[in-house]
Amino acid sequence: MCIRDRVQLWSERFSLILAFLLVLLIVNHLFWRKIFPLLRRLAIRLCHSALRLRDRLMETALARHWERRHPRLYRFVGNRFATGHGTGIVLSVGFLISLVFAALFFWISRAVLTQTPFARSDLALHRLLQDIRPPEADLFFEGLMQFGGVTVVFILGALCLLWLLLNRRRLFASLLILGLGCGQALLLALQWLFKRPPPQEATVVSEAALSVFPSAAAFNSLVFYGLVAYFLLGSVREAEHRFYLVFGGSFLVLVVAFSPLYLGIQRLSDVLGGLVLGGCWLTVLITAGEMPLRHSKMFPADDREPAVRREKARIIFLTVMAFAAAAAIIAVLIMHLG
Repeated sequence: MCIRDRVQLWSERFSLILAFLLVLLIVNHLFWRKIFPLLRRLAIRLCHSALRLRDRLMETALARHWERRHPRLYRFVGNRFATGHGTGIVLSVGFLISLVFAALFFWISRAVLTQTPFARSDLALHRLLQDIRPPEADLFFEGLMQFGGVTVVFILGALCLLWLLLNRRRLFASLLILGLGCGQALLLALQWLFKRPPPQEATVVSEAALSVFPSAAAFNSLVFYGLVAYFLLGSVREAEHRFYLVFGGSFLVLVVAFSPLYLGIQRLSDVLGGLVLGGCWLTVLITAGEMPLRHSKMFPADDREPAVRREKARIIFLTVMAFAAAAAIIAVLIMHLG
């Protein structure tokens, strides 16, 4: 075979890889540049509408009667929609977003278990990709997939934890340990529950994708790199820099998450299940991190004495959960390395 024919053959083989990465890049850019601002404006309008509806309902005779009969429950419900409360609208919005992710995960898992048309088309897409993908790029995507593996994520997480502790970011350090430790426990429990075998055509075996549903590579990459981006956003002031931080982090997550799909280790439903589950868990973690931060902003050092006990209770709770998560991390490392 002459040099010209070899160049043409290799260009045809790698055109699929370039197209695969280009599609991920364009979709990711369009989402954060166009779709996300629309969703954000829609969410703000919905929050304002909910607050106006709350104000109207609180003026009714039924609401006043309920306030007299159940004052503590009335204050609790009212505070969930209050913008001036540390666990107000932030907690409600975070709960709603996590509920949406949980519903999506339930729908995907139901489609996987009941073999709906989505699951059958999922298998057809898997076979199509394996027929047209060039095997020369397997090593490249195997390396990318390792960035969603337990070992790599925990090593990078340990470095990130050290940096947070050196900078006295105890809340973020607790969130990182809690997110990785309890997240792994949640992932292993669901993988044990579904026990979905890998495709029969799968030839590449990797630590990041030993159990296929939900995808460990997708879940680990979204939770860890999403937390890192969340930690860094507070120190980035320029809106354009914040955009490229989120854009770059999400593109890395997409490439790592879809690498098992390209290699034929997992199906599309496995990857989507891992991303949706990771989105649900990441939303819970960010909501848990935002509540103490907003609470400290609303109560300056001279004015927050009445809230000191509750703040200490939250710190103690996060610390206990962090130690529990650390124990889970050690157990998972022993399972994977031993």
